[in-house]
Amino acid sequence: MDYSILEIADIVKAKTQNLTSATVNTLLIDSRSLTYPESTLFFAIKTKSNDGHKYIKQLYDKGVRNFVVEHIPEEQFEDNTNFVIVKDTLSALKQVAKYHRQRFNIPVIGITGSRGKTTVKEWLYQLLRDDYNIVRSPRSYNSQIGVPLSIWDIDDNTEIAIIEAGISQRNEMSSLADIIKPTITVITNIGNEHAEGFDSIYEKSTEKLRLSENSECVIYNNNDSVIYSGIINLGYGTQEFCWSRSNTDVPLFISSVIKHKNSTTINFSFLLSDKSITIPFTTNYAIENAINCLATLYSLKIEIDDNIIQRFAKLTPVGTRIDVSEGVNQCLIVYDTYTCDYKSLAQSIDFTNRRATAIRTSKVILSDVLEENIPEKEVYQNIANLLKIKNIKRLIGIGKKISKYAELFECDAQFFTSTEEMAKNLSQSDFSNELIFM
Repeated sequence: MDYSILEIADIVKAKTQNLTSATVNTLLIDSRSLTYPESTLFFAIKTKSNDGHKYIKQLYDKGVRNFVVEHIPEEQFEDNTNFVIVKDTLSALKQVAKYHRQRFNIPVIGITGSRGKTTVKEWLYQLLRDDYNIVRSPRSYNSQIGVPLSIWDIDDNTEIAIIEAGISQRNEMSSLADIIKPTITVITNIGNEHAEGFDSIYEKSTEKLRLSENSECVIYNNNDSVIYSGIINLGYGTQEFCWSRSNTDVPLFISSVIKHKNSTTINFSFLLSDKSITIPFTTNYAIENAINCLATLYSLKIEIDDNIIQRFAKLTPVGTRIDVSEGVNQCLIVYDTYTCDYKSLAQSIDFTNRRATAIRTSKVILSDVLEENIPEKEVYQNIANLLKIKNIKRLIGIGKKISKYAELFECDAQFFTSTEEMAKNLSQSDFSNELIFM
């Protein structure tokens, strides 16, 4: 969604002079992730370890002309460069995101907790992506910076947004809640992770629960005494959509959980209707995450029909890591265990390119990406454009879908319908002095 630089200045209440006409639709806080300089607005954010103001000239040389700053840089810039001067650039970023969020009247699911936030977010996406245009937090973008950037991705085509909110100390959640304004809040659990910023687990619980203050509905495990006590003590008056494995009076009663060798069947009752789902996992964490997803679907008034039941059975693991290792023939391999979709791909390639050297060219090995609720050809056209912008020299595409759109890719590319076919046609000698993302 486009904003004029004058709109941005008005949103952050900045005093500016002589702003030239400009349109922005991309917010940037990391100079290494620049993709579309002409439409980018860079926030020069100061952190404990760095200062974004140091990278303004570098970005200017790459074509960026719009900046939100706390002071004007000493370097000389042409008259068509816009500087919006604010007291605090991080606060300004939050103000812009808050304003942007208020423009949309759609279901927004805010997820918080100590564990499982990313898994619940990704599983909800897997369960709903065939039916809705969904915006979700990229990776684990759940911080004071990550949440505003996640909210910015919402546009006029978005039907549901799923946003993570993570905190590590007191007095952080209120500002995130003010930006996200979730219509539904999901509390995954409250554990001892990141507890050093709190005096007790009860204080931590209370802080996380502030995300639900203005929600229409809050989802949680009624058997978790810490969460239950926090909700009662805060008394927000939010509708509770809790679930339990022992209390039959709750909206979603889990009557039994039966673990098999490689799967788990969850039997449940909702509004006197008995049903069951099976998930391809057996850990207690996975079971709890799946139940939270089930409760969220019910809160969205989505029927748990045969299609949804089949989707639960096909849920896939959610990785959160990017591993870097040495390969053969002086290659460096960057392996992404995260969900493969367009938005995640852009960030992974940025991560990869930061490790580029003069002796290594960039190569991407890419399989068919997750289906989006947009035309398939458009998805692969977007990927082709991204690889071109990011200066990827070689591509190996694996899968029937990506192979179908081979003509869209302008780089040196090879396509195979399966991993087995690739293994038959390529050997170690085909890889040398490359930075390989896969």
